[in-house]
Amino acid sequence: MPSPPLTSRSPNPRLCPWSAARSPRQTWFSFRRRMRSLGEIIPDSKPRRAVTFEWEGFSDGGVKVGNVFSPPVSKKQLVLKGGDDQVLKALTGKSLNVHITWPGYTPVTKRVSIVADGKPISREALLLNLCRALKDGMEGLKRAEQSEPGYLEYTLDARKSVTFRDVFISELVHCGGSDWRLQCWIPKPSSSNFHARQQAYPSPSL
Repeated sequence: MPSPPLTSRSPNPRLCPWSAARSPRQTWFSFRRRMRSLGEIIPDSKPRRAVTFEWEGFSDGGVKVGNVFSPPVSKKQLVLKGGDDQVLKALTGKSLNVHITWPGYTPVTKRVSIVADGKPISREALLLNLCRALKDGMEGLKRAEQSEPGYLEYTLDARKSVTFRDVFISELVHCGGSDWRLQCWIPKPSSSNFHARQQAYPSPSL
């Protein structure tokens, strides 16, 4: 499956989506079509509501991973909206297959636990598990070679790209069964987080 391009459409003009800017329903249908084209048997089901992540009182359209691992020292404490909610309590499994993509690279899948001590975890605990999975996924991609041409500006290495701490996680979108996909945002290339040689993002192809 081609890697999704980045696009400049976002709630915050400083950010742009990492995964394709599709609605949860579009993501669900797209994933099922791809899996069936590979010969996978996909049972009939309905997409579950996406799990969203945002700080109380902020409108960035997601939470910065770096702030989850190392909260900033400020007068205003970062509080996750609905952080105590057991957002996946209706699920029967103990973990999810979370798909992580980066333009030009083969997508990676991480198993993410959704229970602790036999009970469903909260939105806040889920976010922490997703951040850890994202960190592992991005570190693995940095050791891999790009699988598709045309995405040179998105090459992941320690000198030129953002790190996992720069990524904003906005949603966890259901793809069917136990498969879910992270919807993430990253700083635009014009920001100081990116190497100066990087140019504007290509137009989206949705």
